[in-house]
Amino acid sequence: MYNAQRRGMGSWVYKILLFGGLAFLFAFPVIMIVVLQDSTGYAVIPYLETVWLPCLGLWLVSLIGYWFYTLILAPPTARINAPLESPALLEDWTSLLLAMSANGGDPALVKRVGSSSKRLMAIFLIGTMAIALFPVLGFALGFMSFRGVSPNFGLFVAVYMVLVVIMAVLGFWIMGRSVANANQLFAPLGLRITEIPTVGVGSIGGSPHTRVHGETVIEGTRQNRPVKITLGMSHWTTWLGGSYQPFTVKSDNGKLATDTAAPEVVRQGINALPQNKRWRNLDVQVGPNGITITRKGGTASNEWLFDLWLAERIASVAG
Repeated sequence: MYNAQRRGMGSWVYKILLFGGLAFLFAFPVIMIVVLQDSTGYAVIPYLETVWLPCLGLWLVSLIGYWFYTLILAPPTARINAPLESPALLEDWTSLLLAMSANGGDPALVKRVGSSSKRLMAIFLIGTMAIALFPVLGFALGFMSFRGVSPNFGLFVAVYMVLVVIMAVLGFWIMGRSVANANQLFAPLGLRITEIPTVGVGSIGGSPHTRVHGETVIEGTRQNRPVKITLGMSHWTTWLGGSYQPFTVKSDNGKLATDTAAPEVVRQGINALPQNKRWRNLDVQVGPNGITITRKGGTASNEWLFDLWLAERIASVAG
């Protein structure tokens, strides 16, 4: 059973928190200046300290708390009655990961990988929340204000900088383990990263220039089919092994359609998929050498998982 309720940046809750908070924080000083009829802005300062700053702290806590709940506390998103073939899974990356791990992967790894990742993420988010609230706390405790600072301001800044350094070190450590962490995440799918790009420094017209060489390659075997995903700078390719009757699938602004050479069962399955922005800029080639899905201009790091889902759905009916 899978819950396809959208989370993360696509959630309406997150959008309301983000944009509603920004709108209030920008509008409040302007509204107060108009209400107080104070062209200098000095009369607004007490309201900034007593209203605006606490609201800023509440907004920051709400944003980080949302991610803390979504990534750490929320139960797995797999909660509605939807089979792996259901397009409802496409609304949520975590649901799709869990569903595909249970089909063609190793579902026993999901819980172990999730527990390890959550502990590290929880520490990072709590530390980020402390850093975000520290300036607001300084105003609340009187270490600093719009009208001056206390004698203990130096100690306050020193403690703040120590926290920043600790979180920076943790952040660099997390990034340094990015490949290992990604392989842990992909392991339940039966996949792992086999190649990563290298960064070099060259020269253009005598000026230093950074060059990225190579591509990210993810490989493995799912349901006895070899899988190879190549993430390049301009396009991504997802290849699923097998031998199939040749046909193509094109995307018209997110609506997929097959050519006339596709088997009727494939045509029906593709036509049943609703229009979705995830299918924009896709080209699908099916033939005796397997299924190849090319995504032009891939930018989101997880879009390849949806392409793999599509390739496996085609293979399940075309094979």
